[in-house]
Amino acid sequence: MTDEKRLLAFRPLVTAERLREVLSYDPETGTFTWRVSGGGRRTSGVAGHHDRAWKGYVCIAVDGRKYRAQRLAFLYMTGDWPPAQIDHINGDTSDNRWANL
Repeated sequence: MTDEKRLLAFRPLVTAERLREVLSYDPETGTFTWRVSGGGRRTSGVAGHHDRAWKGYVCIAVDGRKYRAQRLAFLYMTGDWPPAQIDHINGDTSDNRWANL
């Protein structure tokens, strides 16, 4: 593991407050959009991409740390990180609607 990756591994998790500052989440569609630059690359538009390394789940980088979108949706909606694993009811890893988690 490189020194840079080691440092990233110890970055604190994003807070609900910070998440809501940089991203907007639509619970009806499950889509995240950028409010401001959060991943260092985009300042508007849809956030996230399907990540093969993470088995096709939608991933979003916030402040240099990568997260699965369904976990961010839970944090965004409840203000807390999910207590354990959270997944998609219908098995579609791109369907991050609140009703599907």
